[in-house]
Amino acid sequence: MRSLTRVSIIVSFMLALALTACAQTKEQGKPTPEDQQKAMAAMMAAMKPGPEHAGDWTITGKVWMDPNGAPVDMKPGTQHAEMILGGRYLQTVNNGEMMGMPYEGHGLLGYDNFKKQYQMTFVDNMGTTISTATGTADAPDKISLMGKMDDPSTGKKDMDVKYVYTIKDDKTVLFEMFMAQGGKDVKVMEMTSAKK
Repeated sequence: MRSLTRVSIIVSFMLALALTACAQTKEQGKPTPEDQQKAMAAMMAAMKPGPEHAGDWTITGKVWMDPNGAPVDMKPGTQHAEMILGGRYLQTVNNGEMMGMPYEGHGLLGYDNFKKQYQMTFVDNMGTTISTATGTADAPDKISLMGKMDDPSTGKKDMDVKYVYTIKDDKTVLFEMFMAQGGKDVKVMEMTSAKK
């Protein structure tokens, strides 16, 4: 399945984003150079990898084959997550079973300081597509990313897809996937990651 929980890095960046927002001056509504330096220092400190970012997770979830029908439970899977390249990216390796076959997926999640946005990529052994998405923080415990997805079963290409990560607590992350249908977001997948 696409984009399992690559969100441990979110906690670090949420702190940095909050500090940046707090650094704005009341008179101008914009951060001063000193405030920007303080915010950058806080972001760099928050980017340092810690034990909460890495580790092993158990994944459970469900899929809606028909948006109006009942969801189908997925078999539990696993994920190993670790910070790489000096703590700049969260790398994940997911394993499980899909359609009766072994499943493996690899993901990267990071924050682009230049573009000021989250970026993710994901590949798996169920296809040959490199999925990508970009997004922003909706709240201190939530990010949303938008991307495109192909559906070889229908021949449709570049369909709009939305990924939403919500940190429920220190050991629980909810991932939701929505497809654009009829002008609205329709949930097609929901997964919960629990840290072992």
